[in-house]
Amino acid sequence: MAKKCWYCEEINNEIADDFLGDFRCAYCNVENSCLNPKQPDWLPNNLTTEEEWLEKGEEEMSPNLGNLKNYLTSEDLQQGDIITFFNEGEIKDIDFSKTQDGSQIKTVFQISIELPDGKNKMYTPNATTREILKAKWGAKTENWVNKKAKANFVKQLAFGKQINVMILEPIE
Repeated sequence: MAKKCWYCEEINNEIADDFLGDFRCAYCNVENSCLNPKQPDWLPNNLTTEEEWLEKGEEEMSPNLGNLKNYLTSEDLQQGDIITFFNEGEIKDIDFSKTQDGSQIKTVFQISIELPDGKNKMYTPNATTREILKAKWGAKTENWVNKKAKANFVKQLAFGKQINVMILEPIE
């Protein structure tokens, strides 16, 4: 017996049926994973050959600074603007070290909000805002969905400069 490729469904006679490792299909050159015989986890969606993956897959896996426009900045809101929480958010571990060596991993909370103009942005609330919202709506952020908050800006000293820091205030 031989192994069948998940992508082209050709039989690879040189691979024994009892072989337990990954193999590359001799017909379509797609990696076949022993962990996921339908499609290997590392292969980006809709890329079917190693050449496509090398060409496009690395781009999908690399950060795209253009995606930062999806994150809330202080320029997106003005004093008194009302935002709506779009989902319950998620807690993530993010490596803030310059070399991405795992030396500065911090746990952050990110949540989607809707701006007054209808655009959606990702928002990482500061500790003050988290505590204010938690005191009003509770620690379970599923209770925050569709709730509204008003943007307030306060001057704060950070890194030797006075900066505007956004604090969200819950609206009943």
